[in-house]
Amino acid sequence: MKQHWEQAAEEFVSTTFLQLEATSVLRNQVFRQNLTQDEGEEAIETFRALPIRYYPMERFLGPAWDVAKRVNAPRLYDMIYIALAEAISCDLWTADRRLVRLLAPHSPLANWIGDVDI
Repeated sequence: MKQHWEQAAEEFVSTTFLQLEATSVLRNQVFRQNLTQDEGEEAIETFRALPIRYYPMERFLGPAWDVAKRVNAPRLYDMIYIALAEAISCDLWTADRRLVRLLAPHSPLANWIGDVDI
């Protein structure tokens, strides 16, 4: 899939929250022994090498709160990503189908990664 976006000359962007969220998931996978320690360390290094332009998370806390109110979301985590997408007018791509369904009536920016033909 990354190749698809590279061919389209798309840029990966996120808030700095992704760094904590992704590495926490990887650590949990090692803890649960779904990944070996070596696989976890390799995955973190691969993640850290991704060409992602990061925006400071704190810049989007207020807008994320507003998005959460607008869509009636119980938590703020994922709203930070849609707040960024709205701020810079870009699509949000996620593997979280529930998030896409929640946002669909409120924002045309949310897309499910499974809809991409690779």
